[in-house]
Amino acid sequence: MRSNGRVRRWLTAAHWFKKPACGTNIARKPAPCVRKNRHTIIATSPIPICCQIRAKLPELPAARKNRFVSEHGLQPYDADLLTSRKDVADYFESAVKTHSNAKALSNWIVGDLFRVLKERKLDDQLYIEYWPIPARHLAELVHLIDQDTISGKIAKTVFEAMLDGNKSPQQIVDEKDLKQDSDQGSIEKAIEKVLTANTAQVTQYKSGNTKV
Repeated sequence: MRSNGRVRRWLTAAHWFKKPACGTNIARKPAPCVRKNRHTIIATSPIPICCQIRAKLPELPAARKNRFVSEHGLQPYDADLLTSRKDVADYFESAVKTHSNAKALSNWIVGDLFRVLKERKLDDQLYIEYWPIPARHLAELVHLIDQDTISGKIAKTVFEAMLDGNKSPQQIVDEKDLKQDSDQGSIEKAIEKVLTANTAQVTQYKSGNTKV
């Protein structure tokens, strides 16, 4: 009995290691994909072709629009305008990387910058490579406004000046002395100086002549 059991175990093992006959179909697991690089060979699971193609596709306008709304808090209408062209969307994202006030940047782009593009017929190009104002300069302009260095009205003047050259907003503000003075004491001194230099007009105004 002990001998017969040993024989059965040997026959069972021989059956598993026996070579298959020619033409026999044997189900095999699919071989894993192998990704090679310079130093190592890494076995990975097979990736469906559709997933590989999807990973190589650029971000579609609809997805980019939704991301602008969710990440930057833009209104859907503004996000739609910014993503209607890839170059405009790229410009916006480049500006946001420099200064994070996305809403203000969006307003400048869809307002003043779009006006310039239309006037210079740059929007006829399929992809604008050379912008009238670099994205980083527009971001710097918004930053100066946010820091109360210049007012929104003065920013319009700086914007137009930036169209004529490659100077940054800060350079233009410094050269033209456009920095607004937010110091209350300095403002009061300036007012006092004007009133002192125009005492006659001040007297007339106090007498009721408001047209001086």
